[in-house]
Amino acid sequence: MDLNEILNWFTKKGIKLNVSKTKHLRITFKNVNLKKYTINNVEIETVDRHKHLGVIIDNKLSFNEHIESLVNKALQKLSMLKRLCSSADSKTFLRLYKTYILPILENCNLAYYTNITNSNRLESVQKKVSSFICRKLGYYELNYEERLKLLKLNTLKNR
Repeated sequence: MDLNEILNWFTKKGIKLNVSKTKHLRITFKNVNLKKYTINNVEIETVDRHKHLGVIIDNKLSFNEHIESLVNKALQKLSMLKRLCSSADSKTFLRLYKTYILPILENCNLAYYTNITNSNRLESVQKKVSSFICRKLGYYELNYEERLKLLKLNTLKNR
């Protein structure tokens, strides 16, 4: 009934609701039989994950799939930059990282909570980049903290 009231309000305001694009995502940790929702006798599709404004939300609010997506995009971008800018010096590559990869890793980071595993997964990308840049500088034996200090970067957790 509430959904049909919303539809009536939309109609009064001259807004069309595309029921075929409407999804139902229930966030719960319980295994329950989900009630089927309808608008004008059209059943709304039930989903267990949905991408909304660039964030993949699942029915357990784990954000695992979202983090995996960010990491994959960042690693693809890193691979592309390594191929296209193989002759770039370390300073230039650091700028490329800050411009093209870091924004991917920080995308919507205030909209979700990351557990330790997901946080480490994101940080692993920055570890690879910092290692690559430091090797270009001739530093092969620095640990992650030393690399961050040398490159004047913060951990993603601290950013």
